Amino acid sequence: MQLLKLFFGILLVQMATVILMYLSPPDFTTIGIARLGIPLLFISLMASFWFLSLSQYFYKDTEEKIKRDFAKEREKIKSDR
Repeated sequence: MQLLKLFFGILLVQMATVILMYLSPPDFTTIGIARLGIPLLFISLMASFWFLSLSQYFYKDTEEKIKRDFAKEREKIKSDR
């Protein structure tokens, strides 16, 4: 499930990039490059923040699972004594 969220984000960024390239003017002047670069910069920043928040969520979830498993193992060892 986690891979699908990341894949969806990558696919969304790629689709936005392709759409912006099709909508861009055929001659790339300085203004044309700026018109293309600023939205692409904004999209890449939003995607990077999205991926960062997803990775922090996945890390927190995994860390809690490891702590639970460790506590269960510790209790099992204590009860075996």
